[in-house]
Order: sequence, then structure tokens, then C-alpha cells
Amino acid sequence: MRALDRQPPSSRPARRALPAPVATAGALLLALLGVLAPALLLTASPAAAHTALVSSFPSEGEALESGPPQVELDFDEDVSSVGLALVLSGPDGQGVELGQAAADGATVTAPLAAAVAAGAYTLDWRVVSADGHPVSGRVTFSVAHGKPAPAGVVVASAASGDDDASWLSRHGGQLTLVWVVVAVVAAYLVVDALRRRRDRAARDGR
Repeated sequence: MRALDRQPPSSRPARRALPAPVATAGALLLALLGVLAPALLLTASPAAAHTALVSSFPSEGEALESGPPQVELDFDEDVSSVGLALVLSGPDGQGVELGQAAADGATVTAPLAAAVAAGAYTLDWRVVSADGHPVSGRVTFSVAHGKPAPAGVVVASAASGDDDASWLSRHGGQLTLVWVVVAVVAAYLVVDALRRRRDRAARDGR
């Protein structure tokens, strides 16, 4: 009777407990999703993006005698022209027209396309880094004496760049979250397939 009561371990249900590696992998994936999901939903500007502004013209807080012929931003890595947006605001808070903004490697430039009055200016910028993350920032400077901008500057269609950057700003975090969820689901399916194969092997080996 005692021999019948003591069933060998192999006779117990194979799916009663997950193997330690599978359980560990599942716990890590769930923990990763739990940490990333709130942050990605609450912000659209990825904090993990590595692209950083190295220098600018005008530089932060610089006081110029006259308006600059163009604005220039230098980053620590190449940036894309897709989603590029520059918005220059004048002393009255109104937007100042800029010419066509262009990205050349790690440098972004845009000529001034409107007269520049004396006062404080704010340049808000948004670029897309090499890894696809939108990054934004602000540079402030001042102009002591107003001077007309150079003639013959082609004015860019600001709406398109602003719309692209705005869409990335609103949905960049959600898109990243989607990829994270897809990766977690794919990893779970792989782990589940391995577990099922292990279960079949255990049953066949009885």
C-alpha cells in the first residue's frame, strides 16, 4: 500500500509548475512591461533618447548686436530631416518666419526669413535621432538692434514640419509601447512553445 501511495515524480501533472528558467523569463518580461508602460504613456518625449544638443548659434543666453543670418544647432550624432521642426518666437511672443530647415549629418540650420526686431527670442526645436526617437529642446537669446533678414530666402512650409513633430510628440511614446508589447507577446509565445515541447517530451518519456 505504501508503494502505491508514493507515486514517482514523473506521474505528477507535468504542467503543475513551470521550469525555473521559464518562470524567471516570464517574470522579467512582466517586470519590464510594468516599468516601461507608465513612463511611455505619460510622456511623448523619450527620456532614454541619447541625442543631445552640443552647441548652437546663437548659443543659449547669447546677446547679439543684430539679428543672426541663420540659426544653427549641432548635436552629438546625426539627425533626420523627417520630423524636423524649428519654431522661433519673438519679443511679442509671435512666431518669426524661418527659411527651409535642413539637417546635414549632426547639424541643423535654418535661415531667417523675416525682419528681426530688438528683444528676446526663443528657438524651440525638435529633431528625430538616429534611433528614431524624437528629441526636443529650447534655446533663448536676445538681439540688441533690429535688422532686416537677408533677401531671397525661400520660406519653408512650417505646417508640415510642425505637424510631423506634433504627431511624433503625441504618439511617440505610444508607438514605443506598442513595440514593447509586441516584443513581450513574442517572447511569451516562444517561452510557451518551449514549455509545450518540454511537456510533450516528458509525456513521451514516461
